[in-house]
Amino acid sequence: MTNDSEDALWVSFFASGCFLRITQEGVITHRINVDGEATTIMLGGKDGKDLYMCSNHMPRGKNENTYENMNKGKSIGTVYKTRADVGKGKGRP
Repeated sequence: MTNDSEDALWVSFFASGCFLRITQEGVITHRINVDGEATTIMLGGKDGKDLYMCSNHMPRGKNENTYENMNKGKSIGTVYKTRADVGKGKGRP
């Protein structure tokens, strides 16, 4: 997970294949769905508004456990990048 300058959290939900932005009050303001398992998220870039998201999945036709194969280096990783409305916070993930 990572925090932004409004102290909201961006969280990866592995098995759900999505990333959520959740405010301190528990309100979900953003949901981004990806192919595969949502693994890692980070805000960065020059202004802190580049949102990087990573996912892992098995090759098409393979009906295997992504988590176990990810640890063995047998899954496919994807990095997504989009722009966030709010820049990164002061904390570290």
